Amino acid sequence: MKAIWKMWLGIFMVVMMMTGMGIDAMAAQTDINNCLVYYPTEMTWDDKQVNISGYLGNTSSAYDIYELEDAELSIYDSSGKYAFTVNIADMSLKDIVLSPGGTREFNITVSGNIQEIGDQFTNGFYAFISASFTYQKCSGRNCKICGGTQQNSVQSNTNKKQSSKDSLEAQMDELMNNKPSISISCSYCGGDGKLDKLCNSCKGSGYKAIPGITMFAASVPCPDCKDGYQQCTHCFLGMMINPDYEAEQKAWTEKRHDIWHQMGYSDAQIRRMEIEEAQAFLDNYEPVPSPCSSCNGSKKCWMCNGSHRFFNGFRYQDCTKCIDGTCTACGGTGQR
Repeated sequence: MKAIWKMWLGIFMVVMMMTGMGIDAMAAQTDINNCLVYYPTEMTWDDKQVNISGYLGNTSSAYDIYELEDAELSIYDSSGKYAFTVNIADMSLKDIVLSPGGTREFNITVSGNIQEIGDQFTNGFYAFISASFTYQKCSGRNCKICGGTQQNSVQSNTNKKQSSKDSLEAQMDELMNNKPSISISCSYCGGDGKLDKLCNSCKGSGYKAIPGITMFAASVPCPDCKDGYQQCTHCFLGMMINPDYEAEQKAWTEKRHDIWHQMGYSDAQIRRMEIEEAQAFLDNYEPVPSPCSSCNGSKKCWMCNGSHRFFNGFRYQDCTKCIDGTCTACGGTGQR
């Protein structure tokens, strides 16, 4: 039986990255036409030749693949722009037999100079392969095609592989939900931005008199404290820099790489996923606005504290610094 296989590995890689599937998980494929794959890991070049490293793989759970011929490998940059095609000699494929779920290292070296387009591959590359092959249902340990290289029946391990896949995905989900944070709740004030000590300026009242207006005094919110208590100098609005962030981030990244490796991803695939993840973050990044320096994020007018009324020494009158009690510096957003 012959099958012609053509597939854009870029699509294959995206599916793997979105579902968290590794080589074992992809073995659930039932369409033999899609079961011969090429996993590229690295490409290097100079002014004389191009070297592509990677693996041929069989994602079928039941069939051996062999007698590969008429193979071509087309290379695209990370944006999908075509670069060049390599014709693979049949002799180099002659002795390759891929058992169900099996892989085999297959590196390609061709003469040529791609220096002028080399910058295309700074962010990685995709490979598009086409080939014809023969396939036959594997007989497991007694298989005459692959020689029983798996030493087991793939079907007998289906439940075990599924359980392992589910466990790894659960570990990854938990890890992604517990990323280290660069800022944490302040350990000095408990996260409310104020200490347990009363303010010396206002004696804990939260307000400070403005002398010299009349025989009476007008009061304004105390600028030296927060609600009558001394402001914490170790944080900003209750948040402080995590002193252990670098160590926590390093341990988190190592754990993530370990899970990816167990899923079947190579170092090159992991690097590519991290680059794409970082690019997606930058594309969707929106700077976090800072709290307004006038109202400290409260959205209230600093003079009347949001009431739009203040005592002028004789009587209460409308606040002269705002219209409706909201901060005019930030327009009531609490941000700048």
